[in-house]
Amino acid sequence: MAVSRFPHLSFLSREPVSPQMSTSRRDSGISVQERIQYACQQPILRQRCYELESLLHQMSGKELHSVFPFLMDNIFGYNGHLGWGIHQLTTFTSYDDFQTLTTFLGPHGALMHAVYKQQADPYLKLEFPVINLPNQVKETLERGDIPGFYQKKFSRSHTHLQLNAFEFYMFNFAYYIVCPANQRFLNNWVTPEEHLYPNLLDQYLCYFLPYDGTNVPPMPASISSPTRSPHSGHSPTYRLPQYGVLYEYLQSGKLDRSPLIRDEASSFYSASSSLFTGHHGATVEGETWRSEVFVQILVEFWLNQNAISPQNKSLFRQVQDNYIPSLDHVRAVRILIKHLHFFANSAPPDPTPYRQSAELSLDDLKRNIITVLVQKPIYVFLRHGFDHWPLEVTFRQILEVWLSYIQPWRYDAAVVLRERRYQRNVIGQRSPMREQRAINMDDQRWRKFISENVPVYTVLFQEFIPRVLRQDLSNAKNALMAFRVAKVFAQTHLADILEEDENNFLEACTSGPSKSFSSTTYLSSPSSSHCVGSHHRSNLEILSLEGPNFEYKPLFGNAGQFQVSQLLQVVAQAKVNLSSLHRVQLGSLREDLSDWFNLDYWFGGRSYSPGHAALVDDMGPMNTHKAGTYLDQTATFLAKAFQVQAPDVTDVINQQDSYLRRDKHLPPDTNEDGELTDLGRHQMASGYRRLEVEYLGDPDLQPIRSFENATLVRLLYSFCNYINRKYGEQIKDWYNRPDFRGSVSKLFFHAPAVSPGKRGKPSASSSFISCRPDHRPRLSLRFLASYQTIGYILAAFSLAYLFGFSMTGTILILLLCVLLYGLIGGAIYHWRGPDHSLGGGERLTSHGD
Repeated sequence: MAVSRFPHLSFLSREPVSPQMSTSRRDSGISVQERIQYACQQPILRQRCYELESLLHQMSGKELHSVFPFLMDNIFGYNGHLGWGIHQLTTFTSYDDFQTLTTFLGPHGALMHAVYKQQADPYLKLEFPVINLPNQVKETLERGDIPGFYQKKFSRSHTHLQLNAFEFYMFNFAYYIVCPANQRFLNNWVTPEEHLYPNLLDQYLCYFLPYDGTNVPPMPASISSPTRSPHSGHSPTYRLPQYGVLYEYLQSGKLDRSPLIRDEASSFYSASSSLFTGHHGATVEGETWRSEVFVQILVEFWLNQNAISPQNKSLFRQVQDNYIPSLDHVRAVRILIKHLHFFANSAPPDPTPYRQSAELSLDDLKRNIITVLVQKPIYVFLRHGFDHWPLEVTFRQILEVWLSYIQPWRYDAAVVLRERRYQRNVIGQRSPMREQRAINMDDQRWRKFISENVPVYTVLFQEFIPRVLRQDLSNAKNALMAFRVAKVFAQTHLADILEEDENNFLEACTSGPSKSFSSTTYLSSPSSSHCVGSHHRSNLEILSLEGPNFEYKPLFGNAGQFQVSQLLQVVAQAKVNLSSLHRVQLGSLREDLSDWFNLDYWFGGRSYSPGHAALVDDMGPMNTHKAGTYLDQTATFLAKAFQVQAPDVTDVINQQDSYLRRDKHLPPDTNEDGELTDLGRHQMASGYRRLEVEYLGDPDLQPIRSFENATLVRLLYSFCNYINRKYGEQIKDWYNRPDFRGSVSKLFFHAPAVSPGKRGKPSASSSFISCRPDHRPRLSLRFLASYQTIGYILAAFSLAYLFGFSMTGTILILLLCVLLYGLIGGAIYHWRGPDHSLGGGERLTSHGD
């Protein structure tokens, strides 16, 4: 068996099962369903597993068939309940329960033994709802097509699939991650080895896809399906299913192999062939069938939820069908990809006719499992994630799946085992074996993989760059993502191999000097016949998933080089910004002093300076030293991989100051049509630039913001409108007085609303039409409707309550503070004169306009 990636978890010895289940309850005459229900109601999870194990061993296949759907629902919880909580069970919450349930659900456990009991009878079928199938499968069914994997599985009503026990269990296991009811819980597998579901997944992968040279263990002899002996002329009573993508691929003769290997592949799924008779009377074909079906089910549910370019769908349907995977879903996909690389890399490089047929069948699966089953679904999964994942640091999970897939040379079992042995012998030092996991030019497996997956490298890299340009690379976690990608593409010879394969692909698939083409059009054209059977055809099939309007642009062409240059420019910009993050400027000294006497500063919900958001992200404070290191190495790696000159930081500051200077008063970078460029989007997202947005209308009737309470906004407007109508003349007289009273009035009342042209600001529209009949100073208390202001007031009352102040006393203190603010601020304003406003009049005007 393959070695699990979580080897430190050992299983506890099993406690003795109470004899009550085997005596009193069995003799009492209660039904099988009642006994199973009673066992599932046990409050202690360990006891529940022990009682179920005893029952499952006693039951026949037909009895298990009657209770198995209920048992699956009870374990996984699909009907409005949480099931057994396998999404949250860890070694920390309950170590004993963790080990017991891992044993019960594991590949050698009682539940899988019950699956094999039912599997022995070909007429026992279980129903799985079609509504729970992946979105793309349901869309295919709506068009009247049935995918090959689902052929002959539909019930007469076409609302359920008829599955054997093994398929039914694996369908439920894979569906658990994508079930909508579980999405909100699946975001906590930070350390997968400590959680139950990733451990089960790892055990299933190691059992059905061994990479240590062993075969898939056969089903237990007592429940194996009968097979024909080499000397018997009778046919077997049970034939294993012959379907699946890999089966059809091998039968179609698309593989370029010797006749001997093709003959072995044609008998690969022949259940009646005596050459495949293994131990205990079970055919090795049957064991390989389980491996293929297991992987295909995982791929169907985990990677086939979305399409890259949905066609003939309304906007509402596109939003409704758009599936964003949970973080734990992405982590599970990465575990799958890494293990598949280990499995595929364990195949012998040169099969010979002297090997046993059993080895040939499993080796055939190893050589083709990624290309046939995984290649296109993982591309769609990654492409959709690159396009739709939010611009936040959790994108790192999607990124790591991509980097794991495009580096199969890192998952060679022999090298990893040597590295682990070295780490056990030499503690505290970096293993030199780790360097051997880099790409080896002499190994043709890696050259073949790269040539068959060119779009996975080039297209996704070109999709990654716009995401980076929209993020603030002075944030250490964002800089780390750019560093990880740059480091991978800067591996020795990788960029050279990729450029060579891309050029060969373009030369083979284009006629003429043009280096861009539509893959869908090319696949249907007669000129594509010379690409059939080669790695070029594989690349074209990947690109055909993009849709009919997709145009391939080479990574190592002019467009790709320009994107890399833009990325290097943004990296240099982030390095300049990073050097000043420790002293973020909040404004000039005059603005800082003025803010102390400005109500908007304390209660108006004023946002932080542009640099403040870069200091802290949603996962904690950033380490500026690490960010600087990541950016320096990113620039070095990109320049090395793509032969592009990295801009010098000093030259950037001197020559491109208009682009790199943090000045919110400058407009962002745009093209000739006035549309934002990628650099302009990055400038706005990072706070370097700001578009001047102005409300041209009655300042008191601005749309209600998301940070405001709508009810309070309307009530305060009605109150202020009443005061302004009744005391408008007095407010105007007070505001225009040149004495101390006028200075205090300018702090509490908004200045008259004027057009942008009268304030001296350029505007495309000089015809400001106010809804107010006149322009007068006015009272505006809208800032009190801000949730931030409400929070400050509640905090003040809470502190006053803690210090023993009454409600009346607290209100009096607040009114006293407002009075002191008016007296002190008015005195300073009167002393400094109208040309040195403290922000009460003009600032409030700009806020209200």
